[in-house]
Amino acid sequence: MRFLRKRNFGITLLVPLSLLLSSCSESEDLATYNQKMVYTSMSNFKSQMLSKWDELLQVAPGTGQVLWDLGITSIIDQSSGPLKNYWFDVTTDFCSNSPDTGLSFDFKAPCARHDFGWRNLQRLDRHWNCSNGPCISAPLGLYWTLGNRLNGNNIFYSDMEEHCASRAWTLRGYCRLTRDLYYTVVNIAAKVA
Repeated sequence: MRFLRKRNFGITLLVPLSLLLSSCSESEDLATYNQKMVYTSMSNFKSQMLSKWDELLQVAPGTGQVLWDLGITSIIDQSSGPLKNYWFDVTTDFCSNSPDTGLSFDFKAPCARHDFGWRNLQRLDRHWNCSNGPCISAPLGLYWTLGNRLNGNNIFYSDMEEHCASRAWTLRGYCRLTRDLYYTVVNIAAKVA
């Protein structure tokens, strides 16, 4: 039993260390994408994203959280700038043309991770889908596939469900109705993209 505890402790230390080291890498790849998109909790994803915003915008720690709280997408969803020009695109417009928050829900974090997922599937194609290394205008299709977009949508659904489950029982039904609507919309978008 002690061996198992020590082994789990070692794994517990290695995972955050590998995340820290991978977050510093400029040559991120599909494995790192999957780590951030699939194998990271929503709260850890949000924390990593906010830290990356502070670093890339060269602002005081915690400024990214302020931008997040205020929903200032004019800075965090620029078509050009440090958040877009980092190897991974860490911009977001949160829930696009839908409300980010409401009385029964706050889907900013799930929407930000969904933006990360979809935007970076395209970036992975442009970076890794050329036989001679990185390319400027690679054809989309190696990573930007319907299956990968739907997988991103399923993570989005799980993130929204995790949030809805944390709401007061009187608000969960409304939260889940909104979750289902947002999920339906992104699945339609995945099929026409």
